[in-house]
Parts: sequence; C-alpha cells; structure tokens
Amino acid sequence: MKPEASVLLRLAVPSDARYLSVVHERAREVAQSNRFGAIESEQWALAVEECAANSIEHAYAGRSDGEVDITLALEGDYLCAEICDQGKAFEPGALPPVADIKDLARKGARGGLGLTLVQRIADTVVREREGERNVCRLVKRLPQNPMTDKEKLAAAEFQLRTLVDLGREFSTNFDPARVASIALASLMGHLTILRAAFLTATPEGKVRVLASRGVKNVLSLEGVPWASVEGEGNSTETPEAALKVLRLDFIFRFSSGEEKGAILFSQRLAGGEFGEGERNLIHAVGRQALAALTGARAQEMRIEKARADSELQVAREIQKSLLPEVLPSIPGFEVAASSEACFSVGGDLFDVIPLADSRFAIILADVSGKGTPASLIMAFAHAAFRSLAGSLPPVDLLARISELIRNANKTHRYATCFYGELDTANRRMIYVNAGHLPPAIVRGEDTIELRTGGAVLGLLPGTTFEQGEVTFQPGDVLAIYSDGVSEAQSIRDDEFGPEGVVACVRALRAKSAGEILRLLEQSLFEFAAGRAYSDDRTAVILKAL
Repeated sequence: MKPEASVLLRLAVPSDARYLSVVHERAREVAQSNRFGAIESEQWALAVEECAANSIEHAYAGRSDGEVDITLALEGDYLCAEICDQGKAFEPGALPPVADIKDLARKGARGGLGLTLVQRIADTVVREREGERNVCRLVKRLPQNPMTDKEKLAAAEFQLRTLVDLGREFSTNFDPARVASIALASLMGHLTILRAAFLTATPEGKVRVLASRGVKNVLSLEGVPWASVEGEGNSTETPEAALKVLRLDFIFRFSSGEEKGAILFSQRLAGGEFGEGERNLIHAVGRQALAALTGARAQEMRIEKARADSELQVAREIQKSLLPEVLPSIPGFEVAASSEACFSVGGDLFDVIPLADSRFAIILADVSGKGTPASLIMAFAHAAFRSLAGSLPPVDLLARISELIRNANKTHRYATCFYGELDTANRRMIYVNAGHLPPAIVRGEDTIELRTGGAVLGLLPGTTFEQGEVTFQPGDVLAIYSDGVSEAQSIRDDEFGPEGVVACVRALRAKSAGEILRLLEQSLFEFAAGRAYSDDRTAVILKAL
C-alpha cells in the first residue's frame, strides 16, 4: 500500500478454504461502507475472496499451515485491496472463460472463479512477486456520492420539465432538421457534451443525417444501410466503425412506431459513463423527437395535399370554364350536354361551336387515361378545335389536329373523337368518327350508327380520315357519348353498354333534349346502384324538331 493510504481493514487468515467466507463478508462490509451498492459490494467481495482462494489453492497447494494477509484501504477516490502469501511463487496458467459477474454475485459463488473474473470486477489487477511473497493488488474507483431521495426527485422533475418543454417546442416545428437540432441542443446542454449527431432511417432503409453539432465527416454516414447503425447485415460500416470515423464514443438507438433513430455522442466533459436516469432521458427525448418527426411528415403531407387539392380545384375550375356553360341555340334542333370527370379533372371534352353559313360544329372527344395528364391534352385539343373549326374540311381538320396532338404529346396519349358539322339550312351533318364509340341516331324503331372516319387522334403520323354524311328527320335523336357512359357497371359487374344507351334514348325520344339527357343520367345512376364510376362520363344529345 502507498504510505498515504487510509487502511480500513487488516485481516490474516489460515490457508484453509473454510475461512474464505470470513474474507468475503469483511470485504463486502468494507465496500458497502464506502458507497458501493449491494451488487457492486458483492462483486468486490468475490474478487478479494478469489485472490485469497488462489493463494490457498495454488501458493500453499492445500497446506493449512500457511497464512494469507489481506489489507483493504482507501487511496484518494479508490478502494484498494492487497492479498499476500508466502507460498510457492505464482505461475499464471490459461485464463478461464469470462464469467457473468452479476449472475455469480446473485448465486453467491465461492472461490475458483479465476483471474478473468477478478479483472472484470476491479479497475486494475496486479500480481507480482516481492521477495518471498506473492502479492495481488486490486484497485476500484469509488462510486460517486449517491443522490438523496430529494435529489432524485429534483432530477426526475427536471427531466419531466425538459420533456414537456421539448414536446411544446416540437409541436410548433414541422421541419425534421429543426426538431432533431432542438433535441440535440437540449441533451448536449444537460449532459455537458460537445459533439453529437442525430440519425434516422429512411423508408428505403438508409441512414439520413438530420442534425449534428461539432462533428466532422458526419455526411459520410448519409445513405449507408441503416443496418450498419443497428449492427446488422453485411455492411462494412459497423456502429464501431461509424463512431471511429466520426470520433464519437456512444450510440443510443430508439424507435417510435415504425420510425427508427439513433443519437451519437462524444465523451462527456466530466468523463464517465451515462447513468441509468440519463440513458432513460436520452431514449425518451429520442422517441419524442421521432414522434414529432412523424407528426411533421404528416403535417407536410397535409400541407402538400391541401396545396394539391387547391391546385386541382383551380384546374377543375379552369377545365369547367373551357366547356360551354350555355350551349348556343341551333335553329330546328335542341341540344343538351354534360360532362363529369372521374377524378378532380378529366380527359373528356364537348363543345358546340357556331360556324359561318348557319353551320354548327358538334364535338365530343375522349383523351386516353384519366386525371391531370389527360386533362392537359384535353385542354390542348379544345384550344385546337376552337381555333381551327370551320377553317378546313372536317377530314383535313382532324388530320391537322391529330398531328398537333402527336407533336405536343410526349407520353403517347391519344384521343378518340366525333366531329360533326351540322348545316341547319338543309338539316345535313358531315361528320368524322376518329376511333370513337359510334354515336347513334334513334329514328323511331331504327338506329343509325355513325362509324365513318378513321383512327384515333395523336397516335400515328400522317393519319387520314374519311367523312360520312347524314340528314336528320323530325324527331330524330342523336346520342354522342364517351365510353364512361356505356361502360358504367352495376354491382354485379354488368355494363350499361351502347345498347343500354340506345334503349334509354328510344324510350325517351318524345321528350326534350334536356330531359332525355337528365333521365339518361338518372338511369345510369340507378343502374350503378352507388358503385363509383371508373371513367369520365360525357354525353351530347341533339334532337331534330
């Protein structure tokens, strides 16, 4: 022992294993009186007893006439033990497997636990020969002064206030990096840490660095497999490697629901390990931050959805403004039309455009697909028809518009279309059917389908068309519709079908065009019985008076 050591116990016992229990009890009492807890005191007693057992079993080789001298003392912040014997010089052999210290302490094992156990318990173990003596010295740092109940309560209250304050701060921040930075700043200030990083797992299972303070090369972890942070898989970036690269010392992992996170810390300024309460605080703050990140993502999604909904509403209003709100009056005819998009915006269009010489262009087109992409092509086609209708013969007009759509459209979308020019003076219509469902003229019990035309618009270069011609008689009803009408399905998966459209119009042909359209829509609703439509629905009814 050093001269300045404060001796707490001197004990000399015979080299007889029966006295090991005395050594154990006295060593445990000394440890307990010097701020060691129950488990730590039992571990210390085991270490001292093991050294004494080695002297009895190896130095004296079972002789009971020897003596083992044991001295326990304080040297500053350390508890020291010196176990001496005058037996045969110690010759170290193979070390036994590492034991589970706490398990041995609970079982109260005695003797023969090996030098490895002693090395695990003590901070320092020295075995040497001094003259005629074998000497084993053990050194273990004293625990910090244990907190009183009042101090524990104050610490718990402080941690609770920290979590409440952080929760309040997190609730008003929807930036993930800001949330992580707040969490790091709070923990670093509380735990006196200079360098730290906050990581999360992306949905793809990669590392994302949300925030860091004082850490160089932290972005080297960005995008590496998250398994490397958890110590799994075949990644070359193990947690130990990551800590070494970043010159950090501790990693704490936590999760909240499906979110995973980790905080990496440097050594504390005061040194030492983290206490249980501090570890609990780190995990609680980490989980709270992850929960806030989940909320932040949800808020981002809500904001993005609101923005998208607003943009779609604007697009819907713009598209509605493209379709005629009031149709022009056509002498000798009644006309009615309606269009309902499957989504917020759609790819169907209809129009009735007055032309020169008492003529009217009647158009219904259906762009392939649904939603925003189809609506953009629809708007382009509508502008083209508005600009060019009446300036070219119908076959040339559709050939021109087909090329315009093909050149402006890089997604290979196309449009079916029925285009007719009605001359009210002679009640004759020249038309072109570009791959569209054949419109039907209901004439008494007869049906005339308008099929003449050609391929769809915008798909192939150099598309040419033929035109058809039909003359209306009083009472004729022309029904032009998109496939969203004929393909409406019942709950039994039956389709309304073109024959359903024709049958409905035939039954209603005595009514006005507006009533025919309204009752056709009602028939579709009743047929579907609440089943959602899967496509845009557009129809134009033209009745000859």
